[in-house]
Amino acid sequence: VGPYYRFGLPVLRAAIKAGCHYLDINDDWEPTIEMLDLDEEAKKAGITAVIGMGASPGLSNLIAVKAMNELDKVDDLITGWGTGGHDQELSEKPGEGGTLRAATEHWIHQLTGKIRVRRDGEYKGAAPFEEIRIDYPGIGPVTTHTVGHPEPITLPLFRPEIRNSWNVMNMPPYVIEPM
Repeated sequence: VGPYYRFGLPVLRAAIKAGCHYLDINDDWEPTIEMLDLDEEAKKAGITAVIGMGASPGLSNLIAVKAMNELDKVDDLITGWGTGGHDQELSEKPGEGGTLRAATEHWIHQLTGKIRVRRDGEYKGAAPFEEIRIDYPGIGPVTTHTVGHPEPITLPLFRPEIRNSWNVMNMPPYVIEPM
């Protein structure tokens, strides 16, 4: 029932009230904070509520935790997604079907306004599109840009020693340049 920044919190509250177990693929950072605050309420209602169990977040979190468990210390954590920089068409073309799809609305929302990141051991508001260069072993340097997403919020809860955490996207220049 995306986008989750509009529907996540009320649907979770309804599930708790109904005594219904809950699982979602919430990929918006704002409701993630509020939904995590409902943990005790869900436990008191005797339900299991799991948020953010899609590809990103979800699989991205599991992969990050597996990688962090192989390291002695983690200062910086970057999760990300995108096209790998390949010049390909976006899957949701403007005007297709005459409606704005939830995924497109989510993407636009996460690229506007403030996003939440972790800097110097604290959660802070930031503007999206901060450029971060990543040097991938065997691939080389890639330019990415910050975007709003839950991973910079949830992963430091699991590993509080993380000083800096961002979620980034790698998209073709024709997507980034107009921003």
